[in-house]
Amino acid sequence: MTIGTLIIEAFGDLKTKQSIDLVKNIMHPTLISVCDQYDFDYRRFEYISASLIWVIPLKLLWKNDRIISTLRKSFNLYFNNWNYTIYLLIHETGG
Repeated sequence: MTIGTLIIEAFGDLKTKQSIDLVKNIMHPTLISVCDQYDFDYRRFEYISASLIWVIPLKLLWKNDRIISTLRKSFNLYFNNWNYTIYLLIHETGG
C-alpha cells in the first residue's frame, strides 16, 4: 500500500559524460528503501546538460529528508548550475 507519490524533477549541466548514471546509482539505495519500485527517466541535451525525473510511490514518509540530502550531495558532485523541484502527493481516504 502506498501512502503517496514523490516526484523529483531535476536539471543541470553535466560535469562528466557519466553524470546521469552516477547520480542514478547514488540515489538508488535511498529510493529503494522507501518503495519497492520507482520510475526514472532522463533527457540528455548532448554532453551539455540533462533533465532527470523520478516518480516514487512512497511506502514510508519519514525518510524524505534523506532523499533530499542525497540528491543535493550527488548533484553537487556531478552537475553544475543545477536545480530541482519536488512534488509530494499524499493519498488519503476517510472511513
